[in-house]
Amino acid sequence: MALPSRPLRKSAHQNVVETPTKPQKDIDVLLGMGFPKTRAQKALVATGYRGPQLAADWLLSHVKDATLDQNLPREFVVYLCPVGKVQLELDEYMKKSLKECEWNGAHNYLPHVTLCSFFQVDDDKVCDLLEIFRIAHKELQLPLQVELDYFSSNNFIGLFVNDACANQLRTMMDQFSQLAKSSEIQLDGHKKQLHVTLAYQYQREDHTLLEALSKVINIKEASDWEIRIFSRDPRMNKTHTYQVKYSYQSELPDELNLTVGDFIYHDSERTCDDPGWHWGVSWLTGVCGLYPGNHTTRVAESKAWTLHQSVSITQKQSERPRRPLMSSYQRRSSQMLLQTQHSQNEETNNSLDNGLDLDHLYSKVDKSRHDRTQTPTQTSTMMSSRQLIVARHGERVDVVFGMDWYDHSFTDQDFYKPHDLNMPNTLPMRKSGSREWNQDSPLTQIGIQQAKLVGSGLSHEGIRYSHVFCSPSFRCVQTANEIIKGSDLKLNIEPGLFEWAGWYKAYMPKWYAPQQYQQLGFPVEVNYRNVMSREELDIGESVRQHYERQDAMIRHFLDYTQTAGGNVLVVAHAASVDTCTRLLLGKPPRSDQDFIKLVRQVPYCGVAICECDQGHWEVKDTGHLTMTHHYNKSNNVASLLLD
Repeated sequence: MALPSRPLRKSAHQNVVETPTKPQKDIDVLLGMGFPKTRAQKALVATGYRGPQLAADWLLSHVKDATLDQNLPREFVVYLCPVGKVQLELDEYMKKSLKECEWNGAHNYLPHVTLCSFFQVDDDKVCDLLEIFRIAHKELQLPLQVELDYFSSNNFIGLFVNDACANQLRTMMDQFSQLAKSSEIQLDGHKKQLHVTLAYQYQREDHTLLEALSKVINIKEASDWEIRIFSRDPRMNKTHTYQVKYSYQSELPDELNLTVGDFIYHDSERTCDDPGWHWGVSWLTGVCGLYPGNHTTRVAESKAWTLHQSVSITQKQSERPRRPLMSSYQRRSSQMLLQTQHSQNEETNNSLDNGLDLDHLYSKVDKSRHDRTQTPTQTSTMMSSRQLIVARHGERVDVVFGMDWYDHSFTDQDFYKPHDLNMPNTLPMRKSGSREWNQDSPLTQIGIQQAKLVGSGLSHEGIRYSHVFCSPSFRCVQTANEIIKGSDLKLNIEPGLFEWAGWYKAYMPKWYAPQQYQQLGFPVEVNYRNVMSREELDIGESVRQHYERQDAMIRHFLDYTQTAGGNVLVVAHAASVDTCTRLLLGKPPRSDQDFIKLVRQVPYCGVAICECDQGHWEVKDTGHLTMTHHYNKSNNVASLLLD
């Protein structure tokens, strides 16, 4: 069946009313295309009644959705959402709190005030629901004055709505609930105090930092507020939402095809025997299957919702800007979609402003059935001649002095005292305690000198680089700092460059955050948006998956810097000289045994250089960058003289 031609659309930035076409007319168009009525209604609701073409695209994309003909009503919710300065401040707080602390419950949704719990609505009653809401909200005495009061307890931080505004909203929701019953729609208004949640379900040690970040929000700033009605796929309930960063072509029947920009509803209750693989449902196709977790990143689930209606409550009707009612299916350009890998963390959690251009996404689904051998990132990284330099960190303390070095170097009062000239003179404090140095070893004094020698060696050989990416390990940041000393370059800290997670069966190290590294004097680019987070590193990943993770990082770096041009320097771990280059060179991942063997052969500050010429990557000879020094025993010379 041929897709209907794409109608012209107004710019999302124009203040025009974009009224959805009459539902029955849309249904008739879809029936004329040969779609059953139940499917037509389901598609129109899922796409926010944005017209028959978008609904037809949705249906063609969901042909393998096992629930397509099942009676699974979508789940609806009503939120009060800020627009303008307060929204921007809340979005900025959410980004900072996620970057400096771990994920908490507030990151699951866009900043909002909950006006009712989720409730189900049959597809054929959604239009009734929206009409009932139009009637109910007219009872509000506009404009309302939304005022917020800050509140913090041991396990919750939020902003509470003033009583006068809250009472009007509750009254409106009560009327909405009563009117909805006439259409056999059951919904319950929010009974608790109306509030914006800033943080909950977080680690106790993060409370002080979250408080500090949240108190910066200017809650007195004048801002518009809107009541919005959203819906979600019922399969999202009790799942986490992840967004696809890297394409993947399924190799087995139970695997998902991954399209960059798609969302995956991750089913945490269903497990897979293969480490690193998870069960999930594709938002784009509705298909359930296994997918590689390291190809995705966790995002707010509200990014995958559909917006059905939006009404301002803080402006009089005559004063309101005439803005279209837009679903999350409409507002993102194709260019932004292709840049999802390195821009998604920059986006706000506001689904109204971060919708997807499905014309582009659906076209990728259709093409993926025939040719998915090359991702957009892979195509762009092959376009120009450039070099990739990968270096291992310098000599590390725990290898030289043994894994018990910490016990001999810290007093009971947590005071660091070196016991050898090759140990660091000082060590900074760590938020999680000094014992964290056991998992995140610093460099020795010799290690610092090794890094300096590599920096001068690269310079002497005329090897230039314009971009530096670094593993978050302290020893790697120290090494990179010494290599680039004397330049104006900054370090981009990328957790995805961390070594094979399989080495860490107990738990992953807790590294310094980029802002903390900057405070310690390291030239770190704090505005760099990392591709992966510490939480996304899977200690169960296989060696093959580690190669794939590292290759994905490298291709991202090359693509990320393509426009600016210049060579790329990566400072990471022993295996990185191979894992960051092997797939780029067109070779398969090594076996587990060969991988371990190679790791033992890579020297401290070992350097690998690959060069791309006419789209083909080759290894360059680096024999002139070798570093040889003799083993130095740790004998006490005085004891030798006493013999």
